[in-house]
Amino acid sequence: MALVAQLIDGTNTLNLVDASNYWHLDEGIDITPPEPQGTYAGSPDRNGEELVNVRWSNTRVEMRLKISGDSVVELERNAARILDYLRMAREDSLARRTARVGFEYRKDNGVTTVTWDVIDGHLALPKNLHARGWLEDTLMYGVPLTLVPTGRGGSRRR
Repeated sequence: MALVAQLIDGTNTLNLVDASNYWHLDEGIDITPPEPQGTYAGSPDRNGEELVNVRWSNTRVEMRLKISGDSVVELERNAARILDYLRMAREDSLARRTARVGFEYRKDNGVTTVTWDVIDGHLALPKNLHARGWLEDTLMYGVPLTLVPTGRGGSRRR
């Protein structure tokens, strides 16, 4: 099975590794799994503190993408597609909607596809995009995503 990395909004899908407009670079995609974060409380009649709660941090994804287009306008349009999904994800998070933008991922030669809800993300367009556009029709971006701690479709490590 081939690598899968895409943003989905319930009806539409943006394939981030389609090889015509978007490529992931060799370093590819880094996924930092969630870590447990404990809350501790002390008492005047005891030494030390007791663990009173554990919550999980968010999952973090860092993608390095090459975005291309036949012209500066098409390059901007391809980048804007990602920005639209990230804007929708941010709005869904702030409104606490249950249906959210998802990030779907499967490793190269992997069998399990995992989907996380996207909380936030970022894509920085260079300020000099028009000045650079005539020199090259491909730009490289880092796309950091913040996802909910657990995804659907895979198994959680213990």
